[in-house]
Amino acid sequence: MRHRWGQGQNPRQNQGFTYVNDATTSGEGSGIVSTYNSQMMPLSQVQPGERVRVVRVDCGEANPRLVGMGITQGAVLTVLSHLDSGSVVVECHGQRWGLGAGMAERIGVERWEAAMTKMTLGEAAIGSRVRVVGYAPGAGDYKRKLLGMGLTPGTILQVKRHAPLGDPTEIEVRGFALSLRKGEAAALQVVPVEGEANLGSDGQ
Repeated sequence: MRHRWGQGQNPRQNQGFTYVNDATTSGEGSGIVSTYNSQMMPLSQVQPGERVRVVRVDCGEANPRLVGMGITQGAVLTVLSHLDSGSVVVECHGQRWGLGAGMAERIGVERWEAAMTKMTLGEAAIGSRVRVVGYAPGAGDYKRKLLGMGLTPGTILQVKRHAPLGDPTEIEVRGFALSLRKGEAAALQVVPVEGEANLGSDGQ
């Protein structure tokens, strides 16, 4: 049985978690099936390192226990590891939980970035912390330059200043100050980062 951890995750540091595998969630007919949300998937299919938002919990008698763990509709989870069987280790509100495959199959989620409204870096408010999720269509040479600056998807940065007319935009990333021209800021797609508990595994 293969155990996969997210990029940057240290298995030794993540050994401290509570494992939950309620037997009432197993059996025929298990699994999330959605007819109204094409972006929803079972938590059991999410890969390590991904952040997701809980859309639906269908674990029967185990639902109240999951509510007590904070795993309820609207909660944001970071998947720390994933077993081939579908069992996962997740982080929720700063706590780590191991969920059996039967439970993970019955928790419907959608990718966090898909649930957020994307904007360009030039549109982000001064002082806000945002996560890079991609590049605007046709970014071309700007994309190559941004990649060279280390502004890859998943990177978290803080907007320090927009100069008059939006040129340049000053940011802080990994403790370093960078200045981006207006075209570069317009080429970078980002989403807000809400709360320290939801920060990525890059340690920022």
